[in-house]
Amino acid sequence: KNTVVNDDGSTTTTTTITRGETVTTITKVTKGSVTRTTKQVKTKGKPTHTTQETAEQHSVVEDDGSVTTTIVVTSEDTTTTVTEVTKGGTTSVTKEVKEGDKPVEKTEKTRKTSTVIDEEGTTTRTTV
Repeated sequence: KNTVVNDDGSTTTTTTITRGETVTTITKVTKGSVTRTTKQVKTKGKPTHTTQETAEQHSVVEDDGSVTTTIVVTSEDTTTTVTEVTKGGTTSVTKEVKEGDKPVEKTEKTRKTSTVIDEEGTTTRTTV
């Protein structure tokens, strides 16, 4: 794994994984809130598979004090949007996957986290 800070302020992280005669190279370039990832698989020195995706993340503090984080990942014709809304100890997560303009999957989950510190100072965190 190798990370370099580029002249424009972006960072490039390259990870190389070797298994037998298969070499996988993952290159991530991050500038601001945008990360572009290229994954290339080579077998016996010849490229066999290449994928590219772009991920963009934004967080906003709302007027009611909640925090909304949106992550949009685009890979070829598939777009995945994950929206997390956190207020207090409750986080609601919505995930939508589209191929082109056609919805493929939509899931919603809610998790509640509570933290209790007892008399001895032991912290217990519970997530439901």
